[in-house]
Amino acid sequence: MNRTTALLIAALFITTGCTEAVSPSDEAADPIDECATCSAGKGDSLAITDDSYLGQAILELANTASHDTLDHDVRLNVRAADSIYMGRPFETLEQLDEAYYVGITAFGRMASYVTDRGMVGSCGDGVLQSAEVCDDGNGYDGDGCDVTCNEAEFYEAPVFLTTEPQTISGPINEAETLRIRIDGAVGDTVVFRVSNLAGGFDPELEVYDRDYRIQYSRPEGLEEAHIPWKVERLAEGFTFREGSEYYLEIKNTLGKAGHFELSIECLSGTCGAVVEPGEHWYDVPAGQLEQAFRDEVGYFTKASYSSARTFMFSELDNENGYVTCVYTGRQVQTWGIPFHMDMNTEHVWPQSLYGPETDLHHLMPTDYTANGKRSSFPFGEVLIEEWAAGGSALGTDAIGAVVFEPRDDIKGNVARAKFYVATMYELDIPDAEEAVLRTWHELDPPDAREQTRNKRIRDFQGSENYYITHPELVGVVADF
Repeated sequence: MNRTTALLIAALFITTGCTEAVSPSDEAADPIDECATCSAGKGDSLAITDDSYLGQAILELANTASHDTLDHDVRLNVRAADSIYMGRPFETLEQLDEAYYVGITAFGRMASYVTDRGMVGSCGDGVLQSAEVCDDGNGYDGDGCDVTCNEAEFYEAPVFLTTEPQTISGPINEAETLRIRIDGAVGDTVVFRVSNLAGGFDPELEVYDRDYRIQYSRPEGLEEAHIPWKVERLAEGFTFREGSEYYLEIKNTLGKAGHFELSIECLSGTCGAVVEPGEHWYDVPAGQLEQAFRDEVGYFTKASYSSARTFMFSELDNENGYVTCVYTGRQVQTWGIPFHMDMNTEHVWPQSLYGPETDLHHLMPTDYTANGKRSSFPFGEVLIEEWAAGGSALGTDAIGAVVFEPRDDIKGNVARAKFYVATMYELDIPDAEEAVLRTWHELDPPDAREQTRNKRIRDFQGSENYYITHPELVGVVADF
């Protein structure tokens, strides 16, 4: 029988014709069959299908939420959380309903969770739902939406943009503020414009130099907001000054969600043109290359630890729903931050040794056990093993020091990650460890996968590991 539609949410908001309440402990009995007639002839149940907005939000939650979220935040029975976490992906609500210990109570709590947190989409919110048909430009919009929809994905606003001419759009929730770092060269002159595409969004736009607001635009009603805020000054534009760190804030102060469009127009300057480092680095005086790198990168966006890990596990290192441990090669299936006792986050430069918490250039997925074994030990060549898995080992080196040796095909990656952190955060690598890392850098040069990862991190947080882009520059640095 099909167990997905109105039956699933018959008891969702506790207004059904059933005489017995369902408690978390009842989920093992999967009581949905006993309530097969609860919604029959009654108007108090909520019909739900795979292509409904609520149905898609529940599937998104089941397929991407961490185990902790399902257990503690959604308040599922721990056995139901285990069953969902280990059984995904779920393509339909029927598949989810067939998971062990998942019954009406679990569905009700998931529905309440996504509803309370505004995760349920709606027509015209900028996120194409499967129940929604985009305007094909023929003058007839079959779904009744007033705007052309975006791709079928949950929108995540960017945290970093350049002054390159561009237009982005997406949904903005009620009372939400989107803060975006804008990176531009000194002298870049641009115009920022924010407009309302749909919904109750009343555009407001502000420009900050760090935390100090320097300009704002609050037009009346649904008019376009722009910087410069005076119409007569739009032809002059907004010019980037030396020593400043600029942010845009797009605000929705009304009590209704909407859909915004942000455009950046370049009037003069380089405006986001990328100048790749190359031979000019060799003109830098000896001992000043690392400072030149820091000057080249300048300020870059430091995402929250949660945002950095979410990006790493769901996009950066996720291949078709699987993430691979950097040290052992073991894979886990996940669409978000996984259960921490299964797979967690390695800081190649340990935080206990002042490594940065959120810089993705040295964050890598790692098996829980392997991460614990590596701990904060330096990298080195293991002669006597104490622990080994997947080609990596913990043990003692030739002088009896405890060291960690990663598997061969990742040795160059961890070396370049440590060189990057040493350079950008002005930290020192011990001489013995540096000698080993330089050898690994030579033996395991950057491959296409590492180059792609470097570029995706650059696009996400605005900084690049030049030792991946130009590995020959490692030899120019005398001492990390």
